[in-house]
Amino acid sequence: GQKGITRRCLQIWNRAQAYERSDLKNISTNKLVQEVIRKNIEFAEVGFPLLLQTIVYGIMGMEIIQKLIKKWDDIPFSTLLSGIPGNKTTEGALVMYRLSIMSSSFKQKFLETPVDEISSLLKSSNEGREFEKKLNAFLDGYGHRGPKEFDIGQPRWSDDPRFIFQMMKNYLQLDKEDSTPLQHFENMKKEREKLTTLIRKRLSKSLLSRLFPIKKWLLTFALKKAHFYVPQRENNKFYSLKMFSATRRVFLELGKRLREKGCLIKKEDIFFLTIPELERFSQNLEAQKQTIKEIVKKRNLEWNKFMKIEPPFIIRSDGKSVDYHTNQHQEEGSSLQGAAASAGRIKGKARIIMDPAQGCDFNKGEILVAPFTDPGWTPLFLTAKALVMESGGVFSHGAVVAREYGIPAVVGVTGATKAIKTGDEIIVDGNEGKVILEID
Repeated sequence: GQKGITRRCLQIWNRAQAYERSDLKNISTNKLVQEVIRKNIEFAEVGFPLLLQTIVYGIMGMEIIQKLIKKWDDIPFSTLLSGIPGNKTTEGALVMYRLSIMSSSFKQKFLETPVDEISSLLKSSNEGREFEKKLNAFLDGYGHRGPKEFDIGQPRWSDDPRFIFQMMKNYLQLDKEDSTPLQHFENMKKEREKLTTLIRKRLSKSLLSRLFPIKKWLLTFALKKAHFYVPQRENNKFYSLKMFSATRRVFLELGKRLREKGCLIKKEDIFFLTIPELERFSQNLEAQKQTIKEIVKKRNLEWNKFMKIEPPFIIRSDGKSVDYHTNQHQEEGSSLQGAAASAGRIKGKARIIMDPAQGCDFNKGEILVAPFTDPGWTPLFLTAKALVMESGGVFSHGAVVAREYGIPAVVGVTGATKAIKTGDEIIVDGNEGKVILEID
């Protein structure tokens, strides 16, 4: 049940937190490798059933709601999933926004200081040191996240807080007349509640439906499931990434030891080795120096080559790609077709962001066009006007967060980052699932 899921999530968090804080110095290299295997197997045994349960119940709730409202074109389904509390990804972005609320004098200093120098700025005044305390509290709860966070070789926010500083500079662009992300989230919650009341009234119009309110009961049941389990889809990632962060720390300790032994040029090169190789090499590092160097060099070259390849939209379980084209040309100018992920139709300037580290280039009110998003991108959503994404479906991260913030979104738009240029005026139609490129 829901209480059981909450309890297991807390169990995962506590285990990962203890693992992240454990003393590694007095553990042998071989035991460190064995420990990282054991800990991640333990996590998978708890985490995978949790993920499966979340997806099944979340989809079930969403399907029931869609069937109940399908005859009413004036009721956008995505609004019924907007402004839902309990999503750790959304919560983290809103907490980050709260960090940006500061005095006008410190705000000016913050905006004028280059991102690379903000850490020094924080130590130079009482106000800066107070802000640093708040930042550290934020990192305690959310510092295990980061851009490209499912790649264990990538730094977390706690490793490199510059992304946070970039996002805060973005939030500080908001004018007094702009609705803040906190106000916007609250408005979406009110809109959802208003729409839910309207649906209940429509489901109770006939005498029969009042005597036997089966559809109203189904709506209550489905909303309860969707509102709990859809955010849990993101929360699974949140807790998983806490374990990723703890595991990353162990690998970096191993990398440090191999570097000191002359096996690696830098400790981060450890991520080019597999766990079975680490198990084997840790038995006699001295004899394996040259082998390790050759493997790392080869895989570094392969990694750089693979990073330039554009993956297919769909890959089958046997590794073969599926010929899948979503792009179409509509009557209303040239357009790209995708999947409708969050309702609404809006016009605005596009901003191509290929990597969340480019967040400092993103301005309030622009349309975010990205190849994909993961939870590390979420802070960008707070000031985005709409979302266009090349990959993903209606249950993907970008779709879930766009619905919660109430911004139009179209996902699965093949070639969007090539067909659209930064500065282009486009229309994002989250009702029809299309992006109109040429506007007369």
